[in-house]
Amino acid sequence: MRRHTMQKWSRLLYQPALPLYGDRRVTGCDEHIRISRKAASEGMVLLENDGTLPLAKDKPVALFGKGSVDYVKGGGGSGDVYCKYVHSLYDGLTAKGVSVFEPLISFYKDDLKHQYENGRVPGMTAEPVLTDELLKGAIAYTDTAIIVISRFSGEGWDRSDVECNNEYNPWESETSMPKIAGEIFPDGDFYLTKEEKALVATVKKNFKRVIAVVNIGGVIDLTWLKEDGINAALYMGQGGMEGGDAAADILLGTVNPSGRLVDTFAGKLDDYPSTKGFHESFDYVNYNEDIYVGYRYFLTIPGAAQKIVYPFGYGLSYTTFQYNNLRLSSKTLKKGESVTIQADITNSGSRDGAEVIQLYAHCNSNIERPKKQLVGFERVELAAGETKTVTFTLAHDQLSYFNETNQTFDVESGEVDIYVAASSADVRLQDKLNTEAATVKHTYKSAPTGIFSTNDSNSSRPANSLVYSIQGNCVGTTAQFYTLPHGMYVVNGKKIIK
Repeated sequence: MRRHTMQKWSRLLYQPALPLYGDRRVTGCDEHIRISRKAASEGMVLLENDGTLPLAKDKPVALFGKGSVDYVKGGGGSGDVYCKYVHSLYDGLTAKGVSVFEPLISFYKDDLKHQYENGRVPGMTAEPVLTDELLKGAIAYTDTAIIVISRFSGEGWDRSDVECNNEYNPWESETSMPKIAGEIFPDGDFYLTKEEKALVATVKKNFKRVIAVVNIGGVIDLTWLKEDGINAALYMGQGGMEGGDAAADILLGTVNPSGRLVDTFAGKLDDYPSTKGFHESFDYVNYNEDIYVGYRYFLTIPGAAQKIVYPFGYGLSYTTFQYNNLRLSSKTLKKGESVTIQADITNSGSRDGAEVIQLYAHCNSNIERPKKQLVGFERVELAAGETKTVTFTLAHDQLSYFNETNQTFDVESGEVDIYVAASSADVRLQDKLNTEAATVKHTYKSAPTGIFSTNDSNSSRPANSLVYSIQGNCVGTTAQFYTLPHGMYVVNGKKIIK
């Protein structure tokens, strides 16, 4: 027994993921690949569609953009994994028998081979300029074009050309990601490069039907998707080894899209409150947006909603859904209790599909609270014409806020708006309930498990004092914090002068 227990923890003997008594590796097995494909399909988001999608399999297409083959399957650095194969959108479409204008693909593959040989990686590559001959050939081949834009994501950089040289770099001899990013994306990779803008303009001018696909891991400027000339758009994300196959399934209608955005997409990088001061220091980040992180900021702060291009929770389908008959099990919510919230969802279209129903709450409060806060969501699959009841359970403590004065999580007494929505900006049903005031959790202030003096010449610290970086979790009391020496502390990214 002891021998087997010790073997269990000998990780090197069981990599990658070889069961203790098994004879077959789990990592990369067929079952996991099928799960990966399903997750990719369900996570992709249909952003725009005027009826152009789904495409017919017998319709030839021209794939524009090096992202057609320069597919980014996932994060770089420690987020990277080795796969048996990786399928791009080109691979996915051709595997389904779609006829693709091959000279464009050969052009992109040749150019990317050269870029890879010079140290670049998928998504961190420059968009090559098309020749007139290639464009004319594509126009003669089809009237349907798909533009693919891809972006790298990973550790070791923060989507800019800002270098951080105050930490150990095990790859000093290699060209850094910030330097490469500065070369490819002079305005930052949030925006399209001038080459990408020219490509989009050229394709829109010369093709009757234009579909955009974005293979990205973070937010970028998507305002161009709403311009005239773009008939449909798919947020592909970074969908793993069979992401190209999953995207092809959606474009061809084999899968009805049901994914929802987990970010708010704004038109400018400066529209995000975290942008200002992000590079203030390499040692900390000040979360100046306070509780208004993500969609909470855009839906609460006056004027911010007008900056939204695509809201949190947004996503289209090839069918339509109706929301009806909202009911609450109680209009009063007391400490330790919960309320059941139900609504009837009907697939009112002609295709089977899935809808993601989102539950938001707004506490009418005397203190600062977001206008909407996601408190639940459910994904329901519905055949054409079918109706199902979706049920949420909302607990009293889900409506709590952190009381900085008392260091407790409290619920106020008062009225709470309940929203059942298709996205954070698309409320379909709403009602109200009342909450009972109560303290639902006691806590204490962060105290250090390790204190290290640090040099910070740019900080406005008290005279003749040190700057301390506090590392650790919530393991102490406020009283213990006040026993520490005077100086300026960086606690969870915030400066505290003591």
